Parts: sequence; structure tokens; C-alpha cells
Amino acid sequence: MAFLTCVKKSLVLIFGVIVFLIAFDLAFSAEVKNLDKIGEIGPVISKEKDLYFWHITDIACDDEGNLYVADSGLNKIFKFNARGEFLFSFGQEGQGPGEFLGQPHAYHLKLSVGKNKLIYILDRGNRRISLFDYKGQWIKSFPLPKNITGNPAINSRGYFYFINSDRKAGKVITCLDHNFHHVHNLLEAEWPFHFPFYKPDKEFYEVFFPDSLIIMITQADELVAFSNYSLEVYLFD
Repeated sequence: MAFLTCVKKSLVLIFGVIVFLIAFDLAFSAEVKNLDKIGEIGPVISKEKDLYFWHITDIACDDEGNLYVADSGLNKIFKFNARGEFLFSFGQEGQGPGEFLGQPHAYHLKLSVGKNKLIYILDRGNRRISLFDYKGQWIKSFPLPKNITGNPAINSRGYFYFINSDRKAGKVITCLDHNFHHVHNLLEAEWPFHFPFYKPDKEFYEVFFPDSLIIMITQADELVAFSNYSLEVYLFD
């Protein structure tokens, strides 16, 4: 019986997702445009320097159109211009300033580019966040707070917004200032859990909740949060 119940729940969930995708596709079909490939960055980054990717775990762009690639196998951050041309890399394996302890199958390096022209590397191996300028120069590092997950979103003042995995806090987004001091929490914990189609078992959706909430900063310096559970977007000034 337990197996049949599980199967029924899975079918209901799949049906709900299909209905949503069909509705989404019909609503936005007029917006679909064809994209043309203009270039690529292959496994060989630079033949002159004999550089290769090992295990890419994150990418981000700055406001100048440059691309940053985090490689947790090499413990390096690679920078490319808007044309995909390699510029330079920074970082190496270690625990010192400007070094990382990423691993391909464990501690993935994550990066974010703030609106304040700084690069933030989330280094779970060293349990810290390190700040760099656009030239790849290390500035400082902060210890990684407890119950914090996902990539930080950073506004123009250097304020950090993190997803808080501890639902006992009452709110699921934590804000820290540029000195990593707590400012406030926001987004009521129950809001992202409004399931419009089907509510799975609590053990399932709470375990995967940190990955279901996405946050970012807009050009207007506003915080946007999107929940893959409630399928709602939350905007904060």
C-alpha cells in the first residue's frame, strides 16, 4: 500500500508539472526567439599557456561583460572577456590568503559578482568567503556563517544576502553588511512553501528547500527571490 501511495503521489506531481509547463509554454510561446551561437570556450583555455579546465562548478559575469569561471578541481578562477578570450586566472590550492580548498566531488567553489565591482568566492573547504577585485587581487576573507547555503547576492553597498537553511529562524533570507555583521532577516519561512499543484512529503521538500530558492540583485539594487515550490517571485527594495 505504501508503494502504491507513493506511486500515486508521484503521478499527481508529474501531472501537475506537465500542466504547468504546457501553460507556461502557451503563455510565452510568442516570446521565443532563436539564438545563434557566436563562440565557445573549450576545454583548452589557452594553447600558449597550456591551460585546461578540470571541474567547473560556477560561472558569473561582471558589469563590464567579463566572464568568471570557478574550477574546483584546479582551485582557480578564470577570467574571460566578452569575446570569450582568456585574460588571466587567480587562486591555487591552500588555506592562505587568496587560496581555495575546493574539491570536484565535495566542496564546490561558488562565485558571485557584486554591484560594487568586487568578486566573492564562497569556499566551503576553508569555510569562508573571500573578496577579490576585478584584477584578481585578494582583499579580505570572512568566516562562513552557520546555516548559510547557496550563492550570496550582493548589492551596491556590499551587503550580502544568503539563503538561511535553519527554518527555526522564522525567515529564510539573511542579510549581512559589508563587514559581515548581521543586519536583518526577511521572507517569511512559510511563503516559499505554498504549493500550487501538489504538496510532497515534508521530509522531501525541506531537505531540498535550499536549492529551490534563488536570489539575485537587480540593476535597481532590489533583491529578488524565486521559489520553485510556490512558483512565486518576491521583490524587496
